[in-house]
Amino acid sequence: MRARLLLPLIFVSTVLLAGNMTMLSVTAPIISADLGATPTATTWMVLGYLLVTATMTVAMGQLSDLWDPRRLFLVGLVGFAAGSVLLALVSGPWWFVGVRTAQGLSAAVIIATAATIIVRAFPGPRLAGAMGIYLGGYAAAQVVAPPLGGVVADTVGWRWMFVGSAVIAVAACLTAPSVLRTVPATASEGGRFDLVGNLVFVVGTGALLLAATAARESGWGDPGVLTLLAVTVVSLPLLWLVETRAPWPVIDVGLLRDREFVLAVAAGGLVAVPRVVPTVVLAVLLQGRYGVTATAASVMVLALAAGVLVGSLGAGRVAARHGVPRVLRGSVGLALGAAVIVLVAFVGFDPLGSSGRVVGSLALAVLGLATGAYSAANGAQILATAPQSRAGSVNALRTTAQSAAIAVGTAVLLSLLGAGLGAEAAAAFFSGEASALDPGALAVLDRNAAVTLGALVATALVAVVLTLMLPAREGD
Repeated sequence: MRARLLLPLIFVSTVLLAGNMTMLSVTAPIISADLGATPTATTWMVLGYLLVTATMTVAMGQLSDLWDPRRLFLVGLVGFAAGSVLLALVSGPWWFVGVRTAQGLSAAVIIATAATIIVRAFPGPRLAGAMGIYLGGYAAAQVVAPPLGGVVADTVGWRWMFVGSAVIAVAACLTAPSVLRTVPATASEGGRFDLVGNLVFVVGTGALLLAATAARESGWGDPGVLTLLAVTVVSLPLLWLVETRAPWPVIDVGLLRDREFVLAVAAGGLVAVPRVVPTVVLAVLLQGRYGVTATAASVMVLALAAGVLVGSLGAGRVAARHGVPRVLRGSVGLALGAAVIVLVAFVGFDPLGSSGRVVGSLALAVLGLATGAYSAANGAQILATAPQSRAGSVNALRTTAQSAAIAVGTAVLLSLLGAGLGAEAAAAFFSGEASALDPGALAVLDRNAAVTLGALVATALVAVVLTLMLPAREGD
């Protein structure tokens, strides 16, 4: 009975983490106004958590390989619960930023250890289904958290969002010890934490994510953005040099020489872009070009997240019947077709008209279904190629690659969307003030929308090519 509760525990934990990310994207202005935050503090309310989670997941993945992942998972849950309680009580904006950033470390612990636990508890054919539930938690949060967070913040106050998170986290903490006893606890023998490698990785990854974030407002040619990108480029050969000499590297260089592994990680990162980024890009387009409210725009793109949820949860059953390679090839081809239809729906139709809404919603749902199934099967494929003793590190690398792809993809597509607009028109567009745009600016936006969604199609096409380069049958 306890073993059956393991996947629900993982699912609830991932919903909790992802929900805290997506809720704040909607409620940050409310929290900022209540705490009297400056624009800089408001930015870091969102960015601090995401930055720490993305950069520290690999380090926490190595710790989960070296130590008992069950205990680390519980530590992460306790830390997350404590952070939620403190966030409900803070009185100043920078206190909020500090607690929120620290909570990101707890999130990184849970993300990394959950994968290690899944690999040990669900080996072989059951892994794809378990990874689907792991991923499904993120999709469920995308569907539920933004509107729920908005309703809670508007009715009883934003602090109750974190009270609710704390209650769920405490319940998970109380349940976890007995459930996790069903998971084998075997740590790697003779391993040692790769401090230098992790530091180089954090600096390089952090610089890339900061550059992608800054480029949304400053542009890719900004000196600060270029400096951050230079730091990322310099860190790559340095990381390779460090890892080839480390006795227990956080990134197994041998895996990076494995063609199948590299192709799978690259394809998974590319598919993450159409799985997540359209939610942001289309919401901005609907608000800034068509004058739709933020709530209405969020509802209009919910079909994508709903599709991801169904696809990720159903991937295991399909993979068990037809094999992971077939799921990968079928779903990535379907994703490419759906991306093309999304392009047609938002460029060839009026997105606010009845035909545009129907075609757009169906295309987004199919895109989510395909990318959700692909991501679950892709995660299972990557973890199946890695030694079980390195499952935490390998999944953390996979997760970080996807986070980087999503961050860079979002920044690039938003840059394409706003390209060629004057300063005033760009400010009005990204603020959702469609009424302030003249016909010339609207014509530029219409062209940009076609280019932006065309870039999304191109991303899916490259993912198709990489997937076709992978073995066609399991065991090839």
